[in-house]
This record gives sequence, C-alpha cells and structure tokens, in this order.
Amino acid sequence: MKELQKGTTTSENELQKLKENYENQIKSLQKQLDDSILAENRALSVLKVSPIPIVIYDMAGKVDYFNEAFTKVFGWELDELKGDKIDFVPAESLPETIEAIKKMVAGAKVELETTRYTKDRKILTVQVSAGSFNDKSGQLIGTFVILRDITEQKRLAEELKANEERYSSVLA
Repeated sequence: MKELQKGTTTSENELQKLKENYENQIKSLQKQLDDSILAENRALSVLKVSPIPIVIYDMAGKVDYFNEAFTKVFGWELDELKGDKIDFVPAESLPETIEAIKKMVAGAKVELETTRYTKDRKILTVQVSAGSFNDKSGQLIGTFVILRDITEQKRLAEELKANEERYSSVLA
C-alpha cells in the first residue's frame, strides 16, 4: 500500500511539474504574441501617418495594404484595390518596373525614378523606393513600395533650367 501511495505521489509530482511547465510555455507564448501585436500596431501607426504613399503587396503582386497618402495622391481607396493588382504602370515604364520587381523578389532594395498613373489616368513622376520582407523562417512573404510624387518638383526644375538658359542668352 505504501508503494502505491508513493507511486501516486510521484505521479502527482510529475503532473504538477508538467502543469507548471505548460503554464510557463503558455506565458512565454502569450508574451511573444503580445510583443508581435505591439510591433504590428507600431508599424501600422507609422504607415498611417506617413505623408508619402506606401503600398504593401503580397507575393502575387496584389495589394495587401496602402496608406491614406496613397489615396490622396493616386485617388484609389483601399477597399477598391485590396486583393487586386493596381493598374497604374504606363507602358513606357513597364520594362523598368518588371526589372525592379525581379530585384525585390531577389531580396534587393530598389530605387528608381519612373511614372505612374493616378485613378483618373493623370501621369505622375514618382521616386520609388522598394524592397521585400520575410517571415521568421526567412521565407519571402511580400514587398513594399514607397512612391514619392516628384511631378511638381521636376516641373519646377525644368522651368528653372529654361529660365536660366533664357537669361544666360540675354546676358551673353
């Protein structure tokens, strides 16, 4: 009988240790989850307040997210394009865009000046900075594109150059 009680006590001790081990694992997993949620909320807050358009794509090139600045500059609402591709690359910009996508998928950072259509088909000159991101295991899971509208800046630079040329010819 004592041996049976000793065996039961040992089993109870083992069960208690298992219980404590599981509780510690649950606490650790909960902390990881809380930390992940906090990091995601921080990143989303930065995206939301950025004055520069930012688009997050899945690996099929479909929109996962874009910020309010994208809507302001390009005219589309997120619910119009979420889960779809954006048809905003003019034909003359397609080759460089395809090359940039290849580089991003290979893990490289991409920077280029190119053109994009707005929803109403107006052409904008944009400075693009883009890259890709991976999950914890290193698997590529998406890309991001930052599109800074430099249309007005380019127009003013051309106007300034024309004025400088006109004045230099008058002074010569």
